[in-house]
Amino acid sequence: MNEPSNSQPSNMLKLDEERVGRSVVVRLYGSAGMEGAEFLKLRLREIALSAPALVVLDMDRLDFLYSEALEAILSCHVVVSRRGGGRVCLANPKPRVRELFETTRLNLLFPIFSSVEQALQAEA
Repeated sequence: MNEPSNSQPSNMLKLDEERVGRSVVVRLYGSAGMEGAEFLKLRLREIALSAPALVVLDMDRLDFLYSEALEAILSCHVVVSRRGGGRVCLANPKPRVRELFETTRLNLLFPIFSSVEQALQAEA
């Protein structure tokens, strides 16, 4: 597992990634605000272009998510699904983050699991 990327200031979004077979677990740390959205979009695009079967976004340590970050997640979904028929799912979202996905009905597009392990097993 990689350490969280330090290319962002400490109060902004950080992430690390771990390959598990044909899946990629992306752990998000901090706040995905306007400043972190472009960083998130670029990193998720790099991951998506590697054509994983599954991308699990572990949101256990994600405190906040702006709409610009939602766009980055949607873009990842589009690339992953078009390049190899893969999927993107969410794990461990905090109540505020989960509510955002439910309010926008994006939970219908992105399955939400209570743990990374459940996400990996369900999508296997």
